[in-house]
Amino acid sequence: MKAEEWLEYLEPMEADLTETEALLQETYTKRRRGKRWPVVLAACILTAALGLAALAGGSANGWLASYFQVSDGRTRQLYGEMEGKVSGKATAQGFVVEVVEAASDGKRVCALVTVTAPEGVTFSGGNTYWLEGSMPLGILTDEKKGIVDVLSGGGSVAQIKWEKENQLAFLLDYSFHGKLQGKKLVLEFSKITEVTQEGENTLAQGAWQVWLEIPKSKNRKKWQWTKVESQGDCYYVYRVEVTPLGICVGAVMAKGADLETHSAIKDSFFGLPITVQTGDGQRKQTGGEACSSGGLFCEKIASYEEGRIMDPNQISEVWLGETKLKIR
Repeated sequence: MKAEEWLEYLEPMEADLTETEALLQETYTKRRRGKRWPVVLAACILTAALGLAALAGGSANGWLASYFQVSDGRTRQLYGEMEGKVSGKATAQGFVVEVVEAASDGKRVCALVTVTAPEGVTFSGGNTYWLEGSMPLGILTDEKKGIVDVLSGGGSVAQIKWEKENQLAFLLDYSFHGKLQGKKLVLEFSKITEVTQEGENTLAQGAWQVWLEIPKSKNRKKWQWTKVESQGDCYYVYRVEVTPLGICVGAVMAKGADLETHSAIKDSFFGLPITVQTGDGQRKQTGGEACSSGGLFCEKIASYEEGRIMDPNQISEVWLGETKLKIR
């Protein structure tokens, strides 16, 4: 039976669930690897005001740990498990781009990226700078041949305060749809721009290509078949993943979806907020979100409020809109 035919059963029997979930997961994986779903992403909105002034001028070592508010033994352990290996530096037109630190939970990737000017060039503290490019590039699948498998994702590269006249710093914050764990993520930047009161000025153009290795995550996953209704549409959540950085919800749209519009964002699904409840009973909505859509399938990735790290074991409940999802 095809995956879509299961959607005829809006209230499936309990005995069917195991086979249904396995079939959906198999189809989900094959579609991603084969046809490469058209994806429309909602850009992740990041807030870079988490103690940046206090951190400016300090060593780059441990910057992300401070950004994620690592303050005790447990969060330090979680952060250590998410730290990624970085490639070093890439140079073009005398400008050096380097990924200094990186951390990932297998869905979201955060990295501290610096740009060092050539000798004799300084950056003005009163101007704004942009680091642009065809980024992210994707996963390196064949290192010898340089073959890269392009990923879908969305996010931002935002300048942060940095007290060095010949160096800029940027916080890269992206969420991805696909399997990143244990793989090399290739980043490529192509332009460094200065924005002054008179306008924009291109400082350098080139091909700065760097990579970072995504660690293998230990995220909590719960397979299920939870019905969610929104604005007259019906969805079934089949997977919830709880990580130290956020929540990932995978769903399939029930019968009645427009199969001809495979790239259509399912607004009624993506408009539903994700809310988490911690062990102390506090309920909080999540922060920035990235969404993808392909055929009947859709996925929503949301970060915890204020970008902090949270122990997945401390998350007692996850809600999508008014529907409680299974996490255990």
